[in-house]
Amino acid sequence: MCGFEANWRCSALARCLEEIRRYFPPDQLIQCELSTPNGAVPHPAPRYLYRGECGLFPATESSQLRIERILNGREQESLRRVVKALRWVFKQNGYDNSEWEAEGLLEHYGVPTGIINFTSSPEVAAAFAASGKSGHGRICVLTRPYRGGAEFVDYTRHPWAERALRQRAFGVRPDSFTDLKSREAHLRLGAIWVEFSLTDSDRKTGKSSYDDLVDASNDPHSAIVRGEVNHFVEQFGKLPHKVAECLAGRIPMVPLLHKVSGLDERNQEIVTYRVAPSACAYSADIERENSVRYWSEDHTSPSDSLRSFYPFEAPRELGTVFAWPGTSHGAGD
Repeated sequence: MCGFEANWRCSALARCLEEIRRYFPPDQLIQCELSTPNGAVPHPAPRYLYRGECGLFPATESSQLRIERILNGREQESLRRVVKALRWVFKQNGYDNSEWEAEGLLEHYGVPTGIINFTSSPEVAAAFAASGKSGHGRICVLTRPYRGGAEFVDYTRHPWAERALRQRAFGVRPDSFTDLKSREAHLRLGAIWVEFSLTDSDRKTGKSSYDDLVDASNDPHSAIVRGEVNHFVEQFGKLPHKVAECLAGRIPMVPLLHKVSGLDERNQEIVTYRVAPSACAYSADIERENSVRYWSEDHTSPSDSLRSFYPFEAPRELGTVFAWPGTSHGAGD
């Protein structure tokens, strides 16, 4: 036993979804205040939010807290520097995200943040709850999400994070507690956890839906975080090995591809747009191995340096698809 008791149990995932739709229907909207860089603003939002987990975990905390527990002080500080720099980068011209949009982009593409992901869709939550190998799953319903106790951000209109859009995502950042299985989460956010058994059929269906929701191969923006980590390492130096492995294990290991669409005559610069990684053959395992080599201070030979890719000149021929430096190494054998 994990030490946490769910609020109620259902015999099966299908029964759980029936109960959730009956008591906490997803089509109800309320007027609330959601967080923005300029403060809270009135916003129509789902009355209830949902989160699915495959397995019986004793706590539900942010990725930042979970990751920092396995790092030492130097590693934690290094990771925080990376996250801070990426958050800043994704607010600049060319990306034009707000503070909240930048953080949501990082969270959905594998960078640890203080946000805990929720969705406005019970079906999305169910896909996550049935995506693994466990024989049990849980869905959390926030029944009073906007009445204090956490900041909430709506990512369903995010300009870049395709994953967040697919998942109808909301970000939740508790302000005085860390665990969404705590009594305080129940009292302040109305957090209710429903537990259920998972069949082989549930897991097969859930895994298929989950794979579609997180698929990086058909997402043109899935490699931009990896590309910016490359820039960080190139400019500021390599990372502690454990941090490099952590990031490479979470960030989508796909090539960052651009297609030449024109030429800016005034500035004599090429115009490109991002295309999905599936436009070329690649191996996620090979990409991960190379990213660890490029990012980790345990690898210091000249061949393990991103600087070997620079200076880099993009092709100028219209229609050419090319990979950003350090993000494409072939598909292997």
